[in-house]
Amino acid sequence: MSASPPSWNAMSEDDQKALLDWFQTYIQDCPFSNRVMLVATQILCVLPGTAVASSDAGASSSASASSAAAGASSSTAAEADPTLPEGAKAEIRAESFLALQGIISAEETDARDALIDALAERVEEVEDRLDVVLEPGTAIPVQDASVTILTSTSATTGTELPLREVAAREGHVSLITFATALSPIALGTVHGLVQFVAKAAAEWDGKVDVVCVWLDDQFKPAELAEQIESNGWAIDGLTHVWAGPDGPQSDLAEAFAVTRMPLCFLTDTQGRLAWQGVSGALDFGVEIAALLDGSEALLETWKTQFHAFSVAAIEDAADCGCCGDEEAAAPKTESAPACDAPKWMDAAPTEDVRVAKLCDMFKAASAAELAFDSFISQVATLVSADGVTHDARVSVAGEFPSSAKAELDSAMAAMTDIAGCRIDTAQITMFATAAPLDVAAACSACAKPSAVEGSDEPAFTCVHCAGSSEPITLCAKCYWTTAPHDPSHTFVATLRGRTQLHSMRHGNGTLLPENPADTDDVVEGMHVTVQCDGCAVNPLALVRYKCAHCEDYDLCADCHASWAASADGVISTDDGFTYAHAPEHAFLAYRADQPSSA
Repeated sequence: MSASPPSWNAMSEDDQKALLDWFQTYIQDCPFSNRVMLVATQILCVLPGTAVASSDAGASSSASASSAAAGASSSTAAEADPTLPEGAKAEIRAESFLALQGIISAEETDARDALIDALAERVEEVEDRLDVVLEPGTAIPVQDASVTILTSTSATTGTELPLREVAAREGHVSLITFATALSPIALGTVHGLVQFVAKAAAEWDGKVDVVCVWLDDQFKPAELAEQIESNGWAIDGLTHVWAGPDGPQSDLAEAFAVTRMPLCFLTDTQGRLAWQGVSGALDFGVEIAALLDGSEALLETWKTQFHAFSVAAIEDAADCGCCGDEEAAAPKTESAPACDAPKWMDAAPTEDVRVAKLCDMFKAASAAELAFDSFISQVATLVSADGVTHDARVSVAGEFPSSAKAELDSAMAAMTDIAGCRIDTAQITMFATAAPLDVAAACSACAKPSAVEGSDEPAFTCVHCAGSSEPITLCAKCYWTTAPHDPSHTFVATLRGRTQLHSMRHGNGTLLPENPADTDDVVEGMHVTVQCDGCAVNPLALVRYKCAHCEDYDLCADCHASWAASADGVISTDDGFTYAHAPEHAFLAYRADQPSSA
């Protein structure tokens, strides 16, 4: 039995260089030679909050990071640095990895597999990040594949038909969207598609086939059809079909190379693929009208983009990554000269220098009493058939109130001086300062207790009215009565003696008013693009409970009631699994029976 190949981190510099040289030679003979590259990336990260890292002992810090780099996602910490502000702590993490990046056609997957096998003989754990697309201008695949009609104006629900009878018909333009009921993003795309078809179909004279292919293996066709009907998505001009019980592993999904959803395909009147991508990346109304007129502009543009894809395109996109400056990263023209800012590779050419600079940036932030989430160095070597290039950037991440802008600007200036180049600030977000929430003991409507400690009935405090002359807190009974207060306002539901307001997303017991229309679509009292994270039901009827602490967690009314009734936050124990959520969290309550007035 042959020995296992070494990991990238275990290789010597000479062996790493030999591997990159081998790849550059091998890729020359591949059909996707100008569209695929091997990327070796090293990430160093200083994370505030745990052990202390010393930048004064630069060599020891670097040694710690180097030892951490021996295994992906490993971490280490150095001894306390007495020059750090009292109580300031941080952890150094290092990670290195190899990845294949680029774009290939579905017809090139055999060559891709051969490349991956050849790499696997030489090095462990190469990530496959290649995007697989259909060859521009080809006919849609597996037109004889059987699909089940869910809703259609021209076929009976439950009928099995070949795909060619509902899509890419002769003389028709087709828009095919792959979706799943388990993805809120896909549900939102379908909802937008419904609205688009409802407005545009009358202009098409029946010459456009719009088909939504559902790749769900956890639902029966009748269940999907019922959901589509209840969401108001069964409309003229839009056909919903089911790909079969294999869902994402169905022949149809594999033939279209569907690896993520939603994914859209547009064909011209000759049945040729003119474009594929995500909804929102294309003006379907304009492009469909052009295709109906016989235009080949979209197809030619997509062909050019596909065949011209190269490492240079990725390098251009990454250029000035250290700047974090839209003007500096803009396309270079005579009126917009190339950015002359020093690059991170020039400012910090070695690992020990990068570690030292990150730690000093952390010190500067700590001295300014600003709590950043992380300080990150990323250095990449990109190998393609055209040669070897390098990219590097330094970035910081964090979330700060708008009231701290002056302090943040000052700290960024100090950290930029330390880094020796501009810093990518794309991961810094600012939020407006909100009024503190005061959960009154008495209901504003009936004067009875708003909530009782130990009860599973929450108090509802209006976020929109917090800090006003008339703050509102309602008991559960009054909240469900529309008369006492505008139900379109956002409320936060809290359980007395259990909910911790201080750890909400904006912290310190404050929360900004949120407009439900910004985060989901409401149709006839239903939140149609939101899925319950407790039971997976969609749509959510009347009220949507969105966790005020987590970035993306929603519950339906039934699951929220089960969660509130459990001291441990248990929602259910179906199928031997326990579904639970942190019992101390608060939930925003969005009503769907009236439009938002936010």
